[in-house]
Amino acid sequence: MDELFKQRDDLFEPDYINIHWLKRPADDTEEPVVFDDWYAHISLIRLSESVPREIREQFDTARNTLLYSWFSYRLRTVGLLYSYTVVENALRERLQVKSKRGPGLGALLRKAVANGLLNDSGFCVPRAGRQQSFKHEGDQLTCQVTYDPPPLSDLRHRTTYVSQLCESIPRLRNSLAHGEPELFCDVLAPLMVHAALINMLFEPHEPGRQNEHSTAWGKSNKSDVED
Repeated sequence: MDELFKQRDDLFEPDYINIHWLKRPADDTEEPVVFDDWYAHISLIRLSESVPREIREQFDTARNTLLYSWFSYRLRTVGLLYSYTVVENALRERLQVKSKRGPGLGALLRKAVANGLLNDSGFCVPRAGRQQSFKHEGDQLTCQVTYDPPPLSDLRHRTTYVSQLCESIPRLRNSLAHGEPELFCDVLAPLMVHAALINMLFEPHEPGRQNEHSTAWGKSNKSDVED
């Protein structure tokens, strides 16, 4: 029997890879990660009620797949890849793209930013104001991390982080879909980004917040159908 195909008696046993993960409680000891920990992490990453039901159902399919990866670790790749698909479907829904041919994921993300639907205020990384600096201490190179959270009002006018997402999300999706299959250790971080992005797409916009450009996808040039 294929060693990667689970035997019937082992269906509900955790994958051997998962049982080697450790967590650090408040007392800084080490404890093994258990299924309740994994379930708690996945359950906290959810879409808001303002997101269309069809998109929420698709995202829950990705979440459930990642949940069951506790029993089969390789499902992480499947669940994460589908999560990228949900992001693209959400962009198409919000931008009212009806054509099944183009634009691509990268072009959709850039259009959402240009239309004022995405900015840095919806994501935890820029909200935390994380900064790091390096210095030499003898033969050691140390990294110091500080946090200086900027006002949300400032982040609503910034697109530095989301502009990076416009490049990284299509690249990571394509590496999963067209490259060599990989076993991803951290699927929670990208899943959180996907949830934050989708939630921001469908959050109610204050008057004047949205760009004057039309939300719907209009006539496009060649660059709009790439990526």
